[in-house]
Amino acid sequence: MTVVTGVILARMLSPADFGLVAMALMFIGFIDLIRDLGTGAGIVQADRPSDQLLSSLFWLNLALGIAASALLASLAPAAALLFREPRLTSVLTMLSFSPLFAALSVVQTSVLVRELKFRQLAMAELAGFSLGGVTGIALALRGYGVWSLVYQSVVGTFLISLATWFASRWLPLFVFRFSSVKSLVSFSANLTGFNILNFVIRNADNVLIGRYLGAQSLGLYDLAYRVMLSSLQLVSGAFARALFPIYARLRDDHRRLGAAYLKVTGAVALIAFPVMFGIVGIAEPFVDAAFGPQWAAVVPLLLILAPVGALQAISTTVGNIYQALGRTDLLVRFAAVAGLLSVVAFVIGLQWGIVGVAACYALMQCGLAYSLFKIPLGLIGLQVTAVVQAVGRALLCSLGMLAAVYSVDRLLPDSIDSAARLSVLVLIGVVGYSASTWFFNREGAVELVNLVRQSDA
Repeated sequence: MTVVTGVILARMLSPADFGLVAMALMFIGFIDLIRDLGTGAGIVQADRPSDQLLSSLFWLNLALGIAASALLASLAPAAALLFREPRLTSVLTMLSFSPLFAALSVVQTSVLVRELKFRQLAMAELAGFSLGGVTGIALALRGYGVWSLVYQSVVGTFLISLATWFASRWLPLFVFRFSSVKSLVSFSANLTGFNILNFVIRNADNVLIGRYLGAQSLGLYDLAYRVMLSSLQLVSGAFARALFPIYARLRDDHRRLGAAYLKVTGAVALIAFPVMFGIVGIAEPFVDAAFGPQWAAVVPLLLILAPVGALQAISTTVGNIYQALGRTDLLVRFAAVAGLLSVVAFVIGLQWGIVGVAACYALMQCGLAYSLFKIPLGLIGLQVTAVVQAVGRALLCSLGMLAAVYSVDRLLPDSIDSAARLSVLVLIGVVGYSASTWFFNREGAVELVNLVRQSDA
């Protein structure tokens, strides 16, 4: 749904429309981090949360959601001045309803995650997002421009919260006890600190590009980043969300926790690596066929960001180790260092435009890769080499697939249109990766199938 909706709207709207909404969503995302205060993860990590605790957290989140929405609306004029974009005032004012709607379902979502009811949660989120997407497309057809994206976001957030209420069937009591909430303060405070620092890492580039290069450049950069991020969410994001409550239960058995982590990391690599390296192989015909020639500047960004996405796919889940062990303090410290280096990299790259920002970000991520794994894995007695072994065959098979796709692309005639070229290259990639996996990584494929069956059971 993310891909289909994005493709349709990208063909109907301009990069500047997407850039304007990306500016507003930076403020929404930051406020969301403060609004939640890490209470959702705290519920999942807690041993036996009582109804009194859950109800107290519900009313706390509702109050914080109201405050967050009011704060966003009041900051809208200042945000417009920061980006030198007058239209941002009205856009951000309308989007300020999103934190309030999201706050209504924080506890319900956490209850579903804690009880491993991911099927119900997935159906609720799919229903809300689908109807939000339909709203955006319908408005775009009627010529609403940037407001199509705005209403898509607000309507989708509201409907997801509404559907989650029906899915969880948990209702809050009319009770609030601050003494109950205090038990989660330490864990949640550190986690919120990490989320804020992580937000800085992921959005400093958007702020700099939006401020100095404008909405058009930000729209191009944001689309490239969202193509990479959507692929990550489909794989590593889903695994990370599902495995956090399981890791929390294994926190006192480091051997089993380490074995589970390596098994899952290998499974993530088996899916994410061919997707990311496949994007490198098909970037040009994919952008032209899916989004149109007005988005051609996205191609070099995908070539840079997709390999970074492969690294992030297997590094995303290490955060679950910190959280499961209750060591969010270490998570905050590492994020502080990474955040500072990221901002420096973005500032340096800005002088070469959006391509320079992406390139410097990629170099910084590669430089931090070893430390990113070394610290959390050391907490459970694992070496970084164990991760390399877990993902090595998937990496080799993916690189072989990329070589096959590139070779066939060179042989195809220039007269063939982008859609046909894309179809041929995707077919070659799927067949090539499947064949190489069957011969060189069959054990990993079987392990993935067994993991999916176990999770479905």
